[in-house]
Amino acid sequence: NGYVFLSEMVVAHAEADESDRYVFDATDCFCEFFQNDTDDIGKPVIMSKLEPGHTYNVIVTNNAGLYRVVTDAEIRVVENGVGGLIVEITQ
Repeated sequence: NGYVFLSEMVVAHAEADESDRYVFDATDCFCEFFQNDTDDIGKPVIMSKLEPGHTYNVIVTNNAGLYRVVTDAEIRVVENGVGGLIVEITQ
């Protein structure tokens, strides 16, 4: 518990001590997501459109020059609202 790192960025920090839920942190980059629990992957989705209960792969664009890099990170959305994007890391 604590922080979740990708080689591209810090992805999330723990919601609380000993928690398996994380607050997604996209302050240093722009993130999009591919929904991967459907047969139709379709177009990338922005963070505000993520739906609780679904799993997504993270796509990163950052100031260091990465542009729309599809990462191996897979998240399941627990909550998406006023408290931020709360996720569980599934992969």
